[in-house]
Amino acid sequence: MNALTRRLLIVLVLVTVVLGGTGASALATASSTSNADATESHEIAITDMTVSITDVELSGPGFPDLSVDDATYTIDDATIATDGTTVTIDGHEHRIGAIELTVDDVGVEFENVSVEPETSV
Repeated sequence: MNALTRRLLIVLVLVTVVLGGTGASALATASSTSNADATESHEIAITDMTVSITDVELSGPGFPDLSVDDATYTIDDATIATDGTTVTIDGHEHRIGAIELTVDDVGVEFENVSVEPETSV
């Protein structure tokens, strides 16, 4: 697995963990028609933590064929920013304003993780 693929995988995992946890609770309390102002900005900071991902197998169309037996990575400092987006979940449109995600001194440990393209059965 090359360095760019590793970094992308780490960032995707962190974003999924953070936004999955915060987004689920926010959407659970939102009404069926969201009137949120898409110009609102949100700042999320993740610092001094370690995420362990063990015994995971992902497959899907277009996924690369990757596997990691045992690897540890540290993100010293990274920031990802968006101007805003619209997400449709179960037919309901939700507007999300600008998001700035800062990751500082976060470790990611992978053990027995594989990603593979989807195969027909």
